[in-house]
Amino acid sequence: MSVLAGRSIGLCCAFLLFFVPVSYAQTDSASAIDRTVPTVVAQMLGEELKYDVSFLWFKRLAEGTISLMPGPEDGQYTALLQARTLGLTAFLTSHRVEKIETVMEVGPEGLLRPLIQRAYTIRGEGKKKKERIRSYHFDHQQRQVYYKNWKTGKKPQEKTYPMDKPGPVYDLLSAFYNVRAGLYGPVERGRQLALPTFTRRGTEDVIVERLQKKAQKRQRFFPKTDILCKVLADPDTFGTKGRDVFVGFDTAMVPQRAVVKNVIGLGDVRGVLRSASNLLQNKHSSKDEDL
Repeated sequence: MSVLAGRSIGLCCAFLLFFVPVSYAQTDSASAIDRTVPTVVAQMLGEELKYDVSFLWFKRLAEGTISLMPGPEDGQYTALLQARTLGLTAFLTSHRVEKIETVMEVGPEGLLRPLIQRAYTIRGEGKKKKERIRSYHFDHQQRQVYYKNWKTGKKPQEKTYPMDKPGPVYDLLSAFYNVRAGLYGPVERGRQLALPTFTRRGTEDVIVERLQKKAQKRQRFFPKTDILCKVLADPDTFGTKGRDVFVGFDTAMVPQRAVVKNVIGLGDVRGVLRSASNLLQNKHSSKDEDL
């Protein structure tokens, strides 16, 4: 059980990361980009998606959420991805929480782009609480990314990385919402996408392809109505024996289900959308009830 507990929070984050790859697709022409992105994003503001993560015979061992809210300044948006273990697993992992928060804006290309991304690893509660924070500040004008890494009570480490290729640079959350905004059109069968992602090792590609109908029928975990994509990722990303990841979207490109194949020591890891709500609408409804 201790091995499963140690891996579960990372797998929960990994499940949410599956949703990102399609959003890095390169368009064939500038005309393919929807310039109404602020309007589309406004329709998603306040949305919160919650997922249950299971593997082997363990059900709902961890959960993940992803949400989009107004940013600290006008024209900015804040996306938050969070994963946490549940029940006994939470106790065994010191109530570990992983969070990634990105402040975004609409860039000159008409796409959401990151300004600041912060990744948090939190362990313990109360006075025993400890944090590790990794932040990226994106200077799009100077084509630099400023990295900072620090832990509770420790001196921060800092480094600067170049944006080593021309064109816009995205992080996982800005890329995810670019897809949700429909900037690249529908994901078509037979079209293979090479997706450049920014890492501290340089730009790396993930391959994404929507499955043909016959191949989709073999993936019985997914409903036939899903837009089902196969993702080929680096095995080191999720600690797998192979590269295969499957993600099922609905027609609105909301991720419904995902499977990571052949995770070392665990087998296939599955995630399922549990609920979708709008935090801003709920907030407004509460105010109306108070009146």
